[in-house]
Amino acid sequence: MAKFHGRTQSLTFSGNAVGGIESASLNLERAALDSTDHDDASRTFISGRIQGTIDLTLKHDSGDAGQVDLKDNLHNNTGEEAFDYRHGDGRKVTGNAFVTSWQSTGGNDDVGMVSCTLQISGTISEASA
Repeated sequence: MAKFHGRTQSLTFSGNAVGGIESASLNLERAALDSTDHDDASRTFISGRIQGTIDLTLKHDSGDAGQVDLKDNLHNNTGEEAFDYRHGDGRKVTGNAFVTSWQSTGGNDDVGMVSCTLQISGTISEASA
């Protein structure tokens, strides 16, 4: 039986669990740097540094300590904070991150939703949970 990611993924940010996670995406990438010499017939590349983001969709809860920490990080520019992300497939990713975006949406008489992005900074550690 497959696991539903929303039931098993979690995030702590600045020491507080973030509640109301509707969906989350961990995005890791490594740049390819062009190292081609001027006279080469073919292009060559070297591996750059790894970087990542975490994109979240949350059911807004202004009393949730984790959501408050995320919003405060963006508005007050508190810098990098420690995070611990547990993905639905059993991966545990830890490091430091800061919030780069926060969008609140919701219709009248509907649940408020938040979309936010965390930019991971520095070393990204990944292991089995």
